[in-house]
Amino acid sequence: MAWKIFALKCIVSVLSIFMGITALSEIIFATKSISAYPTTVAYIMFFAGIITFGVSCFGICGVCNKSFCLMSTFTVALCIMIIMQLINIALLMMGYNFDTLAEKAIKSLWEQEITAPGAMDVPQTMYKCCGKYRKEDYLEIMRPISNSCRVSEAVEDVYYEKGCIEAIQNIHYNITGPTDLNGE
Repeated sequence: MAWKIFALKCIVSVLSIFMGITALSEIIFATKSISAYPTTVAYIMFFAGIITFGVSCFGICGVCNKSFCLMSTFTVALCIMIIMQLINIALLMMGYNFDTLAEKAIKSLWEQEITAPGAMDVPQTMYKCCGKYRKEDYLEIMRPISNSCRVSEAVEDVYYEKGCIEAIQNIHYNITGPTDLNGE
C-alpha cells in the first residue's frame, strides 16, 4: 500500500512541476505578445497562466504536506484543464484559428471604415499597416489614403505597404509560428 501512495506522490509531483513550467511559459508568452494581440487576449493568456500556476501549487503543496484534500483538488483541476485543452484542439481541427479571427475583425473594421472614416486608424497605427489588403483599398472606395497609414508624420506620401490582415498574421507567425495543422 505504501508504494501506491509513493507512486501517486511522484506522479502528482511531476505533473505539478510540468504544469508550473507550462504556466510560467504561458505568462512569458502573454507578456511578450501584449503588443501583438488585443490587450484582452493577452490578459486572458496571462491570467490563464497564473491560474495554471496556482493549480500546480495545489499539487506541490499536497505532496509536501501529505494532504489528500490538496492532491484531490489538484487532480480535479487537472482533469478540467485537460478537457479544456481537448476542446481547444477540437476547435483548431475545425479550422477555428487566429488567422480567421484576424481576417474577420479587419474586414468588419473595413466595413465600418467605408461608412465612418477613421474606424481603421487604431489597427493601422498599431500594426503599421494600411487598408484591408493594401493601401490601394482606399482608392477603390474613392477616398484618399488615411493619415494613419503614413510611415511618418513628417513625410507626406510614404505609406505602409502591407495590408492589416497580412501585418497581423505576420506578427502572429513571428510569435507562435504557423497556426494550421499542416504547418503552412
